[in-house]
Amino acid sequence: INFNLILLILLEIFMATTVIISARSTEDCCTRKKNTAYDSTIFLSNVSFPARILKSYSVIEVIIGISSVFGGIIALNMDVLVSGPYLSVTFFWILVACFPSAIASHVAAEYPSKCLVEVLMAISSVTSPLSFTASAYLSFSIMQVVDIFKNYPPAVKQSYDVLLLLLMLMLLIQACLTIGTVIQCVNYKTKMKLHDSSWTASQVKKQEYRTTEVSNNTLKDFDKDKAWKA
Repeated sequence: INFNLILLILLEIFMATTVIISARSTEDCCTRKKNTAYDSTIFLSNVSFPARILKSYSVIEVIIGISSVFGGIIALNMDVLVSGPYLSVTFFWILVACFPSAIASHVAAEYPSKCLVEVLMAISSVTSPLSFTASAYLSFSIMQVVDIFKNYPPAVKQSYDVLLLLLMLMLLIQACLTIGTVIQCVNYKTKMKLHDSSWTASQVKKQEYRTTEVSNNTLKDFDKDKAWKA
């Protein structure tokens, strides 16, 4: 498990480095040209990316991830002392679920673009079920924690159950934050599409008005020329 853990941590670091370097070095792959002229009858406000919300989400996710990792290490060491389910699978789920979405959320908040928003939605859509699955796997500790109040003083096994309950709560918060990230990204994409469609409609109307005006001016010039020749 130690060798697999080292490989997984290296994979997380490599992925984070790749995302950050690509966001800093490459230009926005889906840049939107800022429009300075607006139709006189239609005012289109710029759609702002929820950067502050996603940054706060990412900070909380990093704190929860680090706490969950240390809690998972303690739980794995306590597996030797008590007889219970081995938590290596849950521990790996914790690592996989917590950090990628937090890193992608922070990078997307710093460098908002269509591509990064799509990547953030994809990562959060994958990590949220993982977090929910891990928290559901640890849900057996709820009833065992309730039994602590029946048997006093608490033993090592009961302290172990409290630790698993805390891990379950942190994973549940992590899953809720990733769902909130997906909702924010979907809301942003919806507003962007509405903004683009409204801008396109206004540009089409303006182009039609200009075409009509040019055709009317051409007819007037033709009538003047015809009258002058007559």
